[in-house]
Amino acid sequence: MAWGGRHHPGIPIYPRINSGHGKSRRHPNAETDEQNKPAFLLQNFFKGVAAPFTPPSVTTRVDGQRLLVTVTFEPGSVSESGRIWWMFDRGPDGSAAYINKLFPSDQWKDMPGDSKTNSWSTTIPIETGASHIDFFSNHRKTVTYRSVNYSSYRSSPYTRVSLDRN
Repeated sequence: MAWGGRHHPGIPIYPRINSGHGKSRRHPNAETDEQNKPAFLLQNFFKGVAAPFTPPSVTTRVDGQRLLVTVTFEPGSVSESGRIWWMFDRGPDGSAAYINKLFPSDQWKDMPGDSKTNSWSTTIPIETGASHIDFFSNHRKTVTYRSVNYSSYRSSPYTRVSLDRN
């Protein structure tokens, strides 16, 4: 995921938190209203339905003992919500340590949005001694067809940030 997010950030993804590789224990703050399949079909095969939003870009900055994260959407690609999940020192991509370590239930938060910049930002406190942090954010866009609303979600590129301060 970190490799894909770094090398192909324009591919739209929606990784449900803690759901990969047959995981059955839901994160207590996972989206419960996700309807991506019908929203995808409506957006791609029916006229008069708003286009899906494009994947956002991510900027980060380590500032002392905190990580500043900003997720920005292109103009016209508006999202209605922002929620971020993170974990420290996850194993390498594809390793057993990567697959088996779930995102902690206390390492998430809703992100405040800024309609002027079309972005969502937050600050994450850095765990003492951590060497890197992995994170991604999910964003909702409601798709309406024949007066029925469908909640579609897209994620920011999965991102790994080195916290090496040398």
